[in-house]
Amino acid sequence: VSKLKSIEGINYVWVEEADETVLDDYLQLNLRARGANENGINQLFYTFNPSNEMSYLKDLTDSPPNDVGVCHSTYKDNTFLPELEREQIEKLIDMDVSYHKIYALGQWASLKGTIYTNWEVCKDWPESFDDTRYGLDFGYNNPTALVEINYLDDVVYLKELLYESGLTNPNLIDRLDQLIDKGHLMVADCAEPDRIEEIYQHDYDVHACHKGVDSVRRGIDIVRSKKIYYHLESDNLRKESSAYKWREDAKGNGLDEPVKFNDHLMDAVRYGIAYGEDDIQIVYGGEGVEEVATMAVLAGMDDEEDEWKDWE
Repeated sequence: VSKLKSIEGINYVWVEEADETVLDDYLQLNLRARGANENGINQLFYTFNPSNEMSYLKDLTDSPPNDVGVCHSTYKDNTFLPELEREQIEKLIDMDVSYHKIYALGQWASLKGTIYTNWEVCKDWPESFDDTRYGLDFGYNNPTALVEINYLDDVVYLKELLYESGLTNPNLIDRLDQLIDKGHLMVADCAEPDRIEEIYQHDYDVHACHKGVDSVRRGIDIVRSKKIYYHLESDNLRKESSAYKWREDAKGNGLDEPVKFNDHLMDAVRYGIAYGEDDIQIVYGGEGVEEVATMAVLAGMDDEEDEWKDWE
């Protein structure tokens, strides 16, 4: 939007994710979309999810002026929406009240309980870092997400490297060859051991993340303990982090787990940052038995059969 403000004589402007703009942006663009043309038509097109009830857009759409038209649509109107994404949206009714209103019904709501509130955009990216690693969340219908995690002093710097659907593992390895340094640690989703093994066979220092009892919440706590900046061009990382929130029940009460929706980079960030910091000793025991284990070991336990599995 800031770049468009410096352009004179434009006729049409389409602003995606318009809920991230402020009233001054709207007023300035409205003044500049006045270019002369043979049809005499100048228009602004704003598309957005109604995710902030305090936004100027709520007043603008609730009581639109004579020169403003409002078109309300939902995922049901999108004939090109993949079936998997449709199913994910419809499941929101059982996951979170606010998410269901915003992303399924297209109704105004505010996201309460945002998980990461201390992340800031980095406008002056450091030239070097003390250490670098990567976090990888596998996908196919959903995006495969890869994030670069850099450390400088006590600060973490994140950069989105990949956010793409439809990648087979050979496709992904081709992307990795172009994007990352094989000499750095990469932490990937442990739910895909075959994919991890194939990447390892291509000489990557890839490790499975740790999953187990309460590992998501504890991983989030580790990430929240860091001061984090993200790269200016990491658009999907910014969008995911701003909407990443704790679940709410039907009464609006907060639950101690995140909403499982559009969180691919959030998972990748957690895998990478928490790795090496989540191996605390915890107690696991059945009747008359008590074992001391790390989260890495508990990641290999079968919840139904209470059997140990080999995750080496």
